[in-house]
Amino acid sequence: MDRQSRTTSQVLTVVAGIAVSTALGVFFYVKTDVATALATLAGLIGTVITLQVESIVHARHLHEEGQRQQLLARRVEAIAGMSELLDHSLSAYGSIEQTYAGTMVPRRLARKAFEDCLGTLRDLQRGHYRTPDSEESPNSPFYALTEQAQRSLLATTARSDIEWWLNTRLSHNYWRLNQEALARGVSITRIIMYQDWTDEIDFLAKKHHEAGVRVMRVVEDQLPPTLRQNLVVWDGASAWEPHYNAIGEWIESSFTFASQDVALMLDRLKMIESCAEPYPPKA
Repeated sequence: MDRQSRTTSQVLTVVAGIAVSTALGVFFYVKTDVATALATLAGLIGTVITLQVESIVHARHLHEEGQRQQLLARRVEAIAGMSELLDHSLSAYGSIEQTYAGTMVPRRLARKAFEDCLGTLRDLQRGHYRTPDSEESPNSPFYALTEQAQRSLLATTARSDIEWWLNTRLSHNYWRLNQEALARGVSITRIIMYQDWTDEIDFLAKKHHEAGVRVMRVVEDQLPPTLRQNLVVWDGASAWEPHYNAIGEWIESSFTFASQDVALMLDRLKMIESCAEPYPPKA
């Protein structure tokens, strides 16, 4: 489309140039007045200069646009799998534009999907990722971070999470990942927050301790409300915490990979640990 437009423009320019040259030739043949001829020539020179400058600016714009497109193509090709992903995405977007050309809502939703993706990528650029999906969901990196841990896993188990741990059907997969991490030399520390130390909690703590987890415990009332949360830090490089609504219902998980945010969470874990005691208690 652009190439055809440029070709048409060039043809029109040539035709216009021939027409102007022919008209000027006839004009100067008829007119012998020098003053009129010089004035006409001056106007012609000004027109030629203007057209030349416009031609140079247009050519520069086309050159810069070509370079931008080449740079964009190289950036896409440099990311593994991005070319195919972008091709499929644009194909789907184009199909929506054509199929629902007379309907605004699907087209706006398609646009919003791209804008949401951009927003997520910008958050990741800052080291943040939020998801309303549970830890077991493929969209959540929770299990993947546990699988990839190489050195350490620091975690708290708040009272709201103890029931989840006691339900082996729910906690089986995550506990298996913990055991695999221990087998490859990952140091795991888990701080259990409680109100009453029941037999069920003692069974859970003993199970983790015997598997090689460094278990600690702290009475919930000894901590400020801001520290009574489930927290996890993997290898001191990535961290997780849940977010709740006003009535205490879980709404989303927040992951951070930014070093300053991970450092702040490690400080919170150290404050919790300073109030905790080891399990089993020393005789």
